Amino acid sequence: MSELGTKYIFVGGNNKNRIGGSCSILEHKYDAYRRPTRVMFDLGALFAPEYCLDVDAAIPDVRKYLNSETTLAENTIDAMFISHGHEDHIGGYVHLARAGFEMPPTYASKGTLELLKAALEEGGVDIAKWPKMHEVEPGVPVKFDEVEIEAFGVSHSTFGALGYHTLTTINGEPEAGILHPGDYHLGTTRVGEGFNEKQFKDLLSRKLVTNVILDSTSSATDDKYLIDHKEAVANTVEVVKQHPEKQVVSAVISRSIQNLAVDLDAARETGRKVFLDGYWAKKAFRAMQKSGITEFDDIVFRGSASEYKSKYPASQRYIIPSGAFAESKKGKKSGLYKMSEQEKIRPTKNGKKDKNNKARLLGHPDFEVGEDTLILARQRCIEEINGKQVRAMYARLASTGATIVANESEVALGNFQTARMQRSGHASKSETKKMVRTIQDTVENPNDVVYVPTHGNPTQMINTAKAVKSEGANFYFANNLDVLKMGKDKTEKTDEITSEYWIGVCEESDNSTSKQTYTYTLTDENFVVMEEIKKVVRSIARKPSNLKEMSQGKDAR
Repeated sequence: MSELGTKYIFVGGNNKNRIGGSCSILEHKYDAYRRPTRVMFDLGALFAPEYCLDVDAAIPDVRKYLNSETTLAENTIDAMFISHGHEDHIGGYVHLARAGFEMPPTYASKGTLELLKAALEEGGVDIAKWPKMHEVEPGVPVKFDEVEIEAFGVSHSTFGALGYHTLTTINGEPEAGILHPGDYHLGTTRVGEGFNEKQFKDLLSRKLVTNVILDSTSSATDDKYLIDHKEAVANTVEVVKQHPEKQVVSAVISRSIQNLAVDLDAARETGRKVFLDGYWAKKAFRAMQKSGITEFDDIVFRGSASEYKSKYPASQRYIIPSGAFAESKKGKKSGLYKMSEQEKIRPTKNGKKDKNNKARLLGHPDFEVGEDTLILARQRCIEEINGKQVRAMYARLASTGATIVANESEVALGNFQTARMQRSGHASKSETKKMVRTIQDTVENPNDVVYVPTHGNPTQMINTAKAVKSEGANFYFANNLDVLKMGKDKTEKTDEITSEYWIGVCEESDNSTSKQTYTYTLTDENFVVMEEIKKVVRSIARKPSNLKEMSQGKDAR
């Protein structure tokens, strides 16, 4: 008979080398004769290293928690709570749903649910197999037996991001209070609601807090890189106005809506029309619209690229492609990456580029860059994921004669002009300390609160622990696979071990048959393939080429 109490299982996210694959499970045993209540928080993917030719994405191995088409779960999950719609928090959800695993009832904000639905559509998951989805609102608890979860708003680089407080009880008496802000910062947001300090303090004053799971991504970042939305827009506008005759190209991470909003506002202030070139940028924009956010509709062009180019001269263009991370694995090249390869197009004898030349495939199908182009490299690179690729891509773009202005950050992209045009979506060093201070000053039991760093590599999590310690608070380290007992007067590891493996996903497209094959494999922590689990084949659906097609029902649910 298992012991009563609350356990917190770190499944993914506290990785040795790479950020991503966020996933954790709360397990609460409140009755000796009933199975525990289990709640999963996020189910993300991480991008495998370039050297992993057989793995494009990796997912924590959570198969024992999910029913599939052929097996029943060993440890049933009662509910899934999603913090926000980035790939490292929902990518695993989509991959496993495509593979036939049954997702539990899913709770998230309206904006996050729209992004999740868009990802499920894009992933080819039959709508009949989608789980029940429930919109949650800050301050409105959701209860499962003796587990109560209350959401609170946080600021992040996307919209609709939420943190969660989980209260567990035994016979009605509080056992553990676990606060998980998710990916957060303490600044304001342009799109949707963000962090509200007053509401957050109200939650802390009402709830037991025994443990805090704290984001570590940027906890060592200096404050000099912190800017708000208005400053980011003003600085971007200033750069654009220095090059009034040039077309603007600015790649963003598609689901980072707050960063996209900087470009949209800058385009409006400089009298330019935006073309969303990246497919996922269009999907994310539609998710905004379906969430009731329509204030940018007038600034975004809805037609085709050819219509856009014929209607607007270079001086009025503001093009937003995919490719902020230089994505290019296995020939699946992003928009900005394709632009960077255009110089490989072989000229004809008269010196002109031949659109019928097969080498044309190395360039972008609709846009060329050169001396008439201003490229805004606003997205900071994450060194261990894409530093080398991003720098090489911008070096190629510079060789075309394009002017490149990079975001000022702790990581240099090259010898380019810089301007502060974007902030990290994660808490800086001072914001991490302020979060700890706010919690310590508000809860009734500050000396008993234990902080557990998450969402980072070991160095980043050590930086978070240092910030916690500087505020006189307690911390405890946990790695992937660790199971911690949590509650009043206790935070300790158990001898239990979760799965030591990851699930690798490899995607191959065959245009001759219009088929996509997804191969699922079991891998070790270094993403070395051990055995094949499953193959999923689906037809390649034609993607709507522009927002006009999308809004006419091509992506309707």
